[in-house]
Amino acid sequence: MVSKTLTIHNGEKTPAIFSKAEMAGRLAKLRKLMAASGMDAVLFTSFHNINYYNHFVYCAFGRPYGLVVTQDDVTSIVANIDGGQPWRRGYGEALTFTDWTRDNFFVGVQELVAVKGCIGVEFDHMNLEMHQKLQAALPDKEIVDIGLPSMKQRLLKTPEEIELIRNGAQVADIGGAACVAALGAGVPEFVIARHSTHTMVQEIAKRYPDSDLMDTWTWFQSGLNTDGAHNPLTTRSVQKGDILQSQLLPDDRGLLHRLRTYPLPRPCIRRTSAALGGELSGASPRVGVDPSRVALL
Repeated sequence: MVSKTLTIHNGEKTPAIFSKAEMAGRLAKLRKLMAASGMDAVLFTSFHNINYYNHFVYCAFGRPYGLVVTQDDVTSIVANIDGGQPWRRGYGEALTFTDWTRDNFFVGVQELVAVKGCIGVEFDHMNLEMHQKLQAALPDKEIVDIGLPSMKQRLLKTPEEIELIRNGAQVADIGGAACVAALGAGVPEFVIARHSTHTMVQEIAKRYPDSDLMDTWTWFQSGLNTDGAHNPLTTRSVQKGDILQSQLLPDDRGLLHRLRTYPLPRPCIRRTSAALGGELSGASPRVGVDPSRVALL
């Protein structure tokens, strides 16, 4: 008989950006919230919460992923296509579901969650079909929301998170400087963005040598393309006198940072950078520099 779920411990756990004490602290606060709300289990399904509580970023490709947290355990529910990587990267355990029959994900949920009681899920992430399938898998379980309470917990940053944010801002600064270095009349947008992205990835690898190098990228727009902040990168060549706009997004293991420069002619970008002491993101502004000066440029 083909297994519906299995455990894959392949290799050793990989070094994490956050300490064990940091991850244990996050889970302790969550479990305190669960106890106060009468939840005996939580099923997270979003990228951000699975990463926040388990330090693992999944790649869905049409498959559901989850993280079950109880008062005693933390276990991700992952697809067989990922092999042992979810366990190696994750803080907790990992239960793998196979694709031999449909909805084996929910078989994994049944294995990890008590039949009765109350389970918290993310109402802002779980669609109606997923909710109905979960209710069918756990017919005697009350389903309540954990999305909003967990978001409030994530808003309060710890010293380790602040340090990572500071590093991410510095990496974005380096990407911004790379944009300026590659900039010139006749240079296509994608060439400038590619140079910036490559520079940021190299810096991330240097600062975090055990990193997963994930979705670092650069938005760079010129001329008419600057009318939308999320307009796609194009082959358009920059022309003299163009308005320019960029967004630098270094990704440290699924923790995305962003530096945005608003549409400004190139001379104004230079003056803005100088006012911030050369730091485009303001991550390390000079003491005594009034940010309102930047707005007046």
